Amino acid sequence: MTSYTFMVCPHDTGNTPDKWLYFAQYLSLHSPVRVHLEMSFDFNDFHDGFLKADLVYANPNDALKFVAHTGGRALVHPAGVYDEVVVVSPANKPAITADLAGQEIVSVQKMMVTGIGLRALAKNNVQPLGIRNVNSWLEVVSDLRQGDGRFGFIYKDTYDMLSPTNKDALYPICTSQEKILFHSLVVSPHLANVANALQTVLTQMDKSAEGQLVLKDLGFDKWLPVHPMEWQMQQDVQAVGVG
Repeated sequence: MTSYTFMVCPHDTGNTPDKWLYFAQYLSLHSPVRVHLEMSFDFNDFHDGFLKADLVYANPNDALKFVAHTGGRALVHPAGVYDEVVVVSPANKPAITADLAGQEIVSVQKMMVTGIGLRALAKNNVQPLGIRNVNSWLEVVSDLRQGDGRFGFIYKDTYDMLSPTNKDALYPICTSQEKILFHSLVVSPHLANVANALQTVLTQMDKSAEGQLVLKDLGFDKWLPVHPMEWQMQQDVQAVGVG
């Protein structure tokens, strides 16, 4: 039986890759495909190979790239789990949302979630001066801790996992609630003939005790199908870009 390569965004494997191994085993036992998890040590490693994989669980940037590059398809996303940003200032300079008007924001410009932060500010009639780009969310933290920035965006998942020292150095002004961007499980054209069956297996996982345990380990309640309108909204965010 053919075995298909499954890769996961390194941010989501973290120090607990076993949960994704159990998920791969679940798919191999209950779906039309046999999959094996190929671990990535970091994002450079992940980006070197993810476009050649058969199944990928990825952030919005990489999921959109995968589908555009391979002609594949987005199958499912976790229910109620969205990519958001925390708007922060240094802990010794607490602020409110209105204070960002006309101010520079430190963020990772290439990441679509930066656009979500700007969208959230616009809803509050706040227009910042612009984005000062850095290479990573931890660089945002470093700049604000060292006094090289007054305001920053930090991907919420990263913020939640910051060390107590880093988190104590920041003041969380607000968190976006746009509910537009999400991680997706995408498949390559190699699985086109079983994509619908695979989607059904995934969206029915919460109906069995075994499936519920696997989902609990992943931190999800259930998978939902990716609706074409949801996918289009993510494409629209990507097209607008940041800058």
